Amino acid sequence: MVRLLTRSTTRRAASRAQLGRIKFESPEAVVVQVSSLASALGIHVVDIWGIIDSLATKLEEQTSYFHNIGEVANDVVLSNERVSELAQKTKVVAQDVDNLLESSKGTVDSSLSEIRSLAAWVSNTSDELVELGVELQSVASVAASIDQIAQQTHILALNARIEAVRSGVHGVSFAVIANSIRDLADQTISMAGSIGEKLSGLTERVNSLDRSAQKARHGASNTETGTNSISGVITGAASAVSEVDRDASEMASAAQDSSGQMAQFNSSLSMLIEGVESSSRELVLAKTKSSDLLDAVEVLLQKANASAIDTVDTPFIKLAIDTAADLSRLLENAIASGRISEDEVFDDDYVPIAGSNPPQYLTKFVRLTDELFVAPQERALEMDARIAYCAASDRNGFGPTHNLKFSKPQGPDPIWNAANCRNRLMYKDRTGLSVAKNQDLVHLQTYRRHMGGGQYVLMKDVSSPIWVNGLHWGGLRIGYTA
Repeated sequence: MVRLLTRSTTRRAASRAQLGRIKFESPEAVVVQVSSLASALGIHVVDIWGIIDSLATKLEEQTSYFHNIGEVANDVVLSNERVSELAQKTKVVAQDVDNLLESSKGTVDSSLSEIRSLAAWVSNTSDELVELGVELQSVASVAASIDQIAQQTHILALNARIEAVRSGVHGVSFAVIANSIRDLADQTISMAGSIGEKLSGLTERVNSLDRSAQKARHGASNTETGTNSISGVITGAASAVSEVDRDASEMASAAQDSSGQMAQFNSSLSMLIEGVESSSRELVLAKTKSSDLLDAVEVLLQKANASAIDTVDTPFIKLAIDTAADLSRLLENAIASGRISEDEVFDDDYVPIAGSNPPQYLTKFVRLTDELFVAPQERALEMDARIAYCAASDRNGFGPTHNLKFSKPQGPDPIWNAANCRNRLMYKDRTGLSVAKNQDLVHLQTYRRHMGGGQYVLMKDVSSPIWVNGLHWGGLRIGYTA
């Protein structure tokens, strides 16, 4: 027991001796190291926060995009189902049309056969009429011959009667006969004339009928040709309808297959959307956590720089405090001299500048800040080569007057404008709004500065509030590379 106590006592003595040899750093050195480490940690955290923020934004856009794809896919499924329905209806209609065409083709073929028979009859009738005309001409020729004979007989009878008269009593009987012959000849002449007139009328009617028959034959021929064409068209239409029927069947089958594939695609897409939404929620949570961590790091930076010990940020902090005080004094003097009213200095009616992109604004105090703020802000840039900007913004994040190198007139390219035309803009980002709302003497932040075109620079931003006659107007911020 005594031996154990001796060993314990010996170890305590050795520890005190070793502790005595340790060289403790001064509180000033520790604060500087803590500030430096907090600054480096803040830079890394803000970089991570910015990356997470970008990823969250892109993932949110992708989620929206996937939802749109899902809606389009659903529309495609519905369209395919509609196509399938229409294809089935088309198939039914095509079959009905095919049946109707088949029936019509039978009717046309039957009509064609009748038309051919009619054409043949018309042709035969026309031939018979021609023959009848020839016969009538023969009969007319015979009638003309009879008329000539009757005329000659009449003359002969007349001569015989004259001779009978000359013969006196002996020619009385012969005169009676001559008179009878003459009367018969006259009747024959009269009948021949009547026959000739009737034959002439009949011949004209036969000729007219023949002409009509010729037209009928020509029309029958054309009708036969047209009916043949109709038959051919119906046959072609039936073939086309059959193809439509086959195509409709294939279309319905393809639409059904496409619907099945789209249904599988929708199922996979739904799972993908769920995964993306889950990742988006996790990224938002990670962004919140990293933002909380960034707030804690910035509090640590604030505490480290709140002491009387100089750190790497002390020169920039003093410059921000002094420049903010200068701007406060300039605004108060302008009000006191009557150059501008206090209400105009605190004007928050931001009037958009037409055609500006990104949008720029004007207020009642912009002209004054352009006159008063340029010189102090430009002097601050000359203090250290690491300073990227020095500019004031009001309590709502509106930056009326920027450094000259960032106050160029806007052009047609919004990306170039975002990098070179930073005056008269609203700064609604986390860092900008924090500067605008801060009322502590010093506010030190780390952030990723957007330079346009997706380019970022890791920066520190130190700001100090601007007071005008005891009222919080905004803040003066200085950004410098970490």
